[in-house]
Amino acid sequence: MKHIFLPALLAAVTLVSCKSKPAQLTFENIHLRQIYEAAKAQHKSVMLVAKGEGCKPCEDFELRYYKDTAFSKSITDKYVTVFVENSKPGNEWLSRVTNTSAIPGFVFTSEEMELRGIYIGEMSAERMKAVLAQLDTAKSFISERFDINRDSSYTTDQIKDFVGGPLKGQLQLEIYGKTKDKSVLEGVEDRLKKSIAVYPHFYNNFLLAQYYKQTGNAEKSRQYAKAALETKQTVSLTLNMQLKRFAHQMADSNYNEKNDAFMRLDSAERYVPFIALHKADSLFFEFTNTGASPMLIDNILSDCSCTVGDYPKEPVLPMQKGKIKVIVNGKTPGIFARRLRVFSNSSNSPVSLTIRGEVK
Repeated sequence: MKHIFLPALLAAVTLVSCKSKPAQLTFENIHLRQIYEAAKAQHKSVMLVAKGEGCKPCEDFELRYYKDTAFSKSITDKYVTVFVENSKPGNEWLSRVTNTSAIPGFVFTSEEMELRGIYIGEMSAERMKAVLAQLDTAKSFISERFDINRDSSYTTDQIKDFVGGPLKGQLQLEIYGKTKDKSVLEGVEDRLKKSIAVYPHFYNNFLLAQYYKQTGNAEKSRQYAKAALETKQTVSLTLNMQLKRFAHQMADSNYNEKNDAFMRLDSAERYVPFIALHKADSLFFEFTNTGASPMLIDNILSDCSCTVGDYPKEPVLPMQKGKIKVIVNGKTPGIFARRLRVFSNSSNSPVSLTIRGEVK
């Protein structure tokens, strides 16, 4: 009797344990193929949340999501949720797909990873409720506060093509990388060409170059890799800096980045202990061109108009040193962190500079 009862009890405990284990509906920093597999397993749509360090609206949304079970359930009833911290190396893919570093960002897709909507900026509980209700409407699409190019306006279909093409295209390339089944690449070429037709940037050209490389068309792979490298848009260059070497290799099989200029900073961060309110201070960042070609700085962009960078206008020859002068204005009192990006012909462009300090 005892021997009959014990297996039955264990079976019952196992059954209860299996039934009580909830499906995972929230993920952090996973990639598209994993997201797609989770969505298919749960038969749910997807909400991607781009977040970053020091972003208060990102922190507010995430705190509400994890603390307010009713709020999170209103989302996870129909969506697998994935938080992507795009400031961490390896997690830049979502910002590259949307071609924006703006956070928080919300990207909504179907179970099949077809784009349903994109929303940039702070998301209140009330706004999320309205967005989800609109997405419940058949064939409805959300696009709010998202700019492809601030100098132009775009239709809903163009936004779908611009973001949806790289999103689905990257997924298909990831699946192909695992399976080597070329049938999964169906439609990639058309999707990416539509995205490029709306607005070309580094990543949609880069993905198309990758597609042609995987399908054995070296000539077209070179063509689109060169198009990626010809991008002048600063956001796109910043988001894709780590991919430049791979684009160069597709564009030219003999490419060696050691032949390029390379900006090696003595220090990428400086600390200013004190700046008087409404006064200015200046400091220098020193660098060496350790590459084999002359370096020419094109531009320096700052995250604040109160911080301005000046740079050598003449080429910096190999193994020569140069200086970047930065003027910091004490615009408002308090602790600050100012960031600048230096654009040049160096293989590691753009290079980031950070200045921390306090205005009193």
